Amino acid sequence: MSSIPPLSALRAFESAARNLSFKEAANELFVTPSSVSHQIKSLEDLLGVALFVRFNREVALTQDGVAYAESVAAALNELARATAAISRYRGNTSKRPSLVISANAGFIDCWLSARIADYVALDPELEIQLHYGEDIADYRHKDADVAIHFSSIGAPTAEARPLFRAYEFPVCSPDFRIDGRPVRELEDLRHLTLLHEHDRLGWRRWFIEFGLTDVDTETGPVFQNTQTIFNRLKAKDGVGLADDLVAYDELHSGALVKPLPVVRHSDWTVYLLPLRRDRVPEHVDHFGDWLTTTLNSFRDTTKHLRESTTFPTNWAEKDIAP
Repeated sequence: MSSIPPLSALRAFESAARNLSFKEAANELFVTPSSVSHQIKSLEDLLGVALFVRFNREVALTQDGVAYAESVAAALNELARATAAISRYRGNTSKRPSLVISANAGFIDCWLSARIADYVALDPELEIQLHYGEDIADYRHKDADVAIHFSSIGAPTAEARPLFRAYEFPVCSPDFRIDGRPVRELEDLRHLTLLHEHDRLGWRRWFIEFGLTDVDTETGPVFQNTQTIFNRLKAKDGVGLADDLVAYDELHSGALVKPLPVVRHSDWTVYLLPLRRDRVPEHVDHFGDWLTTTLNSFRDTTKHLRESTTFPTNWAEKDIAP
């Protein structure tokens, strides 16, 4: 069998390939750039191929490097997953059962974290772990038992259970004003800073839905986290898109408002995705039933946000100090 390279060299290579930087890899691994360079050179000597092309201040992967990086990353991810699985109960003398739940940051921060205590109360002996994840690779990397998955292209697996499809609408701070007046019309959005999540497609689709095809959606910052956008909205940095699921708490606390009487069915459906039924099937099923029941009840609670009205209805009457 061919010699397997040292794990330290593989980790250095994977980090450098992902970052396209020996310096960034060194920062990530808490070593020096020269150590990363030495590890990769040793790996290249062992393999007999060049993995990087070195420039004065930059590096680029060779064709061999691209192919090897993909395989090494997959192998290291699988090793991390297997290690997490086998060591889950290590040091836990009580052997408490645990349930690892993965979901995107917006769902966890803006909805689930405020309600998970209700589920914990049903089974106080169960240890709950919440991890951020965006796709199946993320969920498996976190060794999740179950995931809450957002998809715009249908169910990701045959086992996926649809849970919720939200309605979108613009949101802003109740103190946000345009030349001293509140946001009142769709046309007002032409002149405001739009805050985007992940990409610019959300606002683009929104404007197409309502016939405003000439609005410039290529401006405004793009954020990767719903809660970050909500924080910027509360700072009156602009207007964002949200929905009746993740924005409910912010709207009902008065921190944000729904300024326009228009809604659009979201492109995204929320799915429950069982991943490790072999390990804690009863807890996966129990959590799934609780989440389904809770979201069904929540759908009734949010009915007013799906209507073509502002919320609160009188928010624009609030006086703003000059």
